[in-house]
Amino acid sequence: MYTRLMENVAYRDLFSKHVEVLCDHYFHPDTLAAQIEHWQDLIAPHIEADPYYPIDFGYDMPDFYNAPTESCCNHVPFGILTYVEARRASALEQLESYEQVTDAQWITQRIDTNVVSLRAQIEGPVNSVQANYSWDGVVYSSGTMTAAGNNFAYEGPLFNTSQDKLHYRAILNGTSAFPCTPDFHWMTRSEMGVRINEVCASTQSILADNAGEYNDWVELYNTTSSSISLANCFLTDDPTNWNRWQLPDTLLPANGFLVLWLDDDMEQGRHHANFKLSASEELLMYRIEEGKPRIVDRAGQFSPVSDQTWALQPDGGSETLYSSGTPGFTNTSSALFESLDYTRVIYPCPASTYVFWPFTSDAEVFDLHANRIPIKLTYGYNSCDKLSSGLYTLIGPEGAYRLLVLH
Repeated sequence: MYTRLMENVAYRDLFSKHVEVLCDHYFHPDTLAAQIEHWQDLIAPHIEADPYYPIDFGYDMPDFYNAPTESCCNHVPFGILTYVEARRASALEQLESYEQVTDAQWITQRIDTNVVSLRAQIEGPVNSVQANYSWDGVVYSSGTMTAAGNNFAYEGPLFNTSQDKLHYRAILNGTSAFPCTPDFHWMTRSEMGVRINEVCASTQSILADNAGEYNDWVELYNTTSSSISLANCFLTDDPTNWNRWQLPDTLLPANGFLVLWLDDDMEQGRHHANFKLSASEELLMYRIEEGKPRIVDRAGQFSPVSDQTWALQPDGGSETLYSSGTPGFTNTSSALFESLDYTRVIYPCPASTYVFWPFTSDAEVFDLHANRIPIKLTYGYNSCDKLSSGLYTLIGPEGAYRLLVLH
């Protein structure tokens, strides 16, 4: 069957084109590196807990983390990405030249309020194009794509959030040729469990960043009881530019908070985005799932009043309110106060030289970015020398406590 298909010039050219697209856009080290890193983060804790993995050829955790680029133990001759690049180069060397009948690409697939908008750019001898779409990837409906020069557009179908995916493709009328690679669009939100929990679009005094500046910020909240990797997640204020800023590849602790600065100043660190936010804009969070951007959460109608934040009530909830700001902490004041044990107080607060931890169990220390500080508080007096001025969360078996350090 393969031999007979390749004897057909049109199919042979189509095969060559698809191999080239595969090598340039999918089977490519730049495309696979982020996904491999994400998979490593997911399985690393389980490998460390496995008592048998070091027995095989002396394999250790550095070997695991270096596996994408380095050989291992005279057992695996290539790193994964090195192997991918070698196979990709070999495929491209063997690729035959082919006649480019049409040159096409999807230029946007945008979900609006009620309809899905499909846009394609097709160059070559094209009379008309049909848009095919399907909710199950099996049964397709059709609609004519309107031409404007080399751009073809189709408005529809109606928004359908009862289905996870919309499958779509474009077909040249009177042929079986698909000028644009069949693709799909996520219709529903990701269930990863992260919410945009609080946003400040105008601040003068709520919270200073690591440079001592007061800028816009957003607080993310993990609604689940497990840590969540933020690998392959993005923030944007423009739905047509979903990957405007990639979040730092970090773990958001269970029911934890992460504060990120929207100040267009990435030189100040990985927690600083490459855009600023205004009260009239919308903030969206996306995550790459099955190779496609899927919306995680969106927020808008921020307060234009300085030092007034937009916040979910309760944390990760469905209601919103304007507040005086609780970055890095719960938006529900009553819940915070109820969680504190006033019979055994953390003092002094604010602290400058020392803090007293009154429990026999050690306390983990987290900053506003949900980063664990590499120190623990033990029972008794603890020095504050290694803590910079700022707000911290102390977490022990007895609960969570707030600590303000001022030097």
